[in-house]
Amino acid sequence: MKIKNYKFRLRPIFSYIIIILVIFGFFAFLNNVLLGLFIAIALSFIFAYKISIDSRDELEKLASTLNKMAKKLEDKINEIEIKNQHLLAIFESMVEGILVVDKTSRIISVNTTVEKIFNISKKDLEGKIFLEAIRNNGLSDIISKVLKTGEFTWCELSLMWPVQKIFQINASPVFEKGIVSGCLLVIHDMTEIRRLETMRRDFVANVSHELKTPLTSIKGFLETLLEGALDDKENNRRFLIIMQNHTERLNKLVDDLLSLSHLE
Repeated sequence: MKIKNYKFRLRPIFSYIIIILVIFGFFAFLNNVLLGLFIAIALSFIFAYKISIDSRDELEKLASTLNKMAKKLEDKINEIEIKNQHLLAIFESMVEGILVVDKTSRIISVNTTVEKIFNISKKDLEGKIFLEAIRNNGLSDIISKVLKTGEFTWCELSLMWPVQKIFQINASPVFEKGIVSGCLLVIHDMTEIRRLETMRRDFVANVSHELKTPLTSIKGFLETLLEGALDDKENNRRFLIIMQNHTERLNKLVDDLLSLSHLE
């Protein structure tokens, strides 16, 4: 067994341990989050360092175990990074706007769609109180309700500023250890859908009027003929010609509707 190899190759490990202790002592007085972050970084340095010992005793087994732990840690970190990249790609490619605020209504994160919807860049949104960045009381009230009740809610809002659009808002609470720590907004732009629905209602109303007018005339002339005008040789032919014209009008209208359905 080569004792000198122990002293030479384990010295970097002891250096890392000293670094961890120094970081622990310093950041314990500042912030727990920073503490955990720096300890994690220091540990990653330890496990990234592969121990090599020329020995056959228990120390070699310990080195082998630490090397396996380092490999597993490295694989796990790579897996997490890949998953984060996948989530980020999904987050940025969504058609819906995604906006996340913390418990103080400060904007934590937004995706590209939110920037396009409100015509505001991400740098002007993230880190600011919601009402400071997007001055809309309706959206702010939804966020406040979710943060207060911790329950999912949704509604449809017509916004006039900063853009004039119609949105369906789905708001969900974000929990941390059972306590509401934020709110997630999913914003669906319904402007075009509502515009098409209005066009459809207007179209149906116009078609109904165009169908009802000739049908009313045909019905009226039929009743007149059945009540005795059928024997009136001077007028019955004129009534029948008018009814024929209305029938052709109805036929053209039906053809137009069929053509429109094919176009759609």
